[in-house]
Amino acid sequence: GLQAYCRGYLARRYHGALLHGSNAILVIQRNARAYMKLRSWAWWKLFTKVKPLLKVARGDEELRLLREELERWKEKAEKEEALRIAAEAARDALQEENRRLHEQEQQDSQALAEVEEIRVRLATKKADLERELEELEEQLLQLALAEVEEIRVRLATKKADLERELEELEEQLLQL
Repeated sequence: GLQAYCRGYLARRYHGALLHGSNAILVIQRNARAYMKLRSWAWWKLFTKVKPLLKVARGDEELRLLREELERWKEKAEKEEALRIAAEAARDALQEENRRLHEQEQQDSQALAEVEEIRVRLATKKADLERELEELEEQLLQLALAEVEEIRVRLATKKADLERELEELEEQLLQL
């Protein structure tokens, strides 16, 4: 069952590790034999003496590449610095424009308040003048009515006088 399966699995893993170890031993032995053959070979001696010099040449090349990369980074940094300065100048210009617009808004608000105050005073004065005009029209109407009444009374009085005079004249005419 399960125990047999687990023991088989562990045995296969152990066997695999042994095979891997034996393959590693074979590779090491093969490389050691190859080194033993090569170490007395003249070209190998030359190669082992020249190889460190190749690293120096490669180091010079790496140094040149690093310097080029450093120059690229410096150029990039200068460009970014120029962009930063330009952005700061633009920001300062926008802040100045914002300040100027804010001042203009305050001036416009003050002017609007003054105009509103003048409008209110004019509206009040207009209302006062209209009220005064209505009062004067009322007085004029009352004066006109009083004058008409006075003229009517005078005319009534004159009519009464004329009617009396007419009666007197009729009486005199009848007496004659």
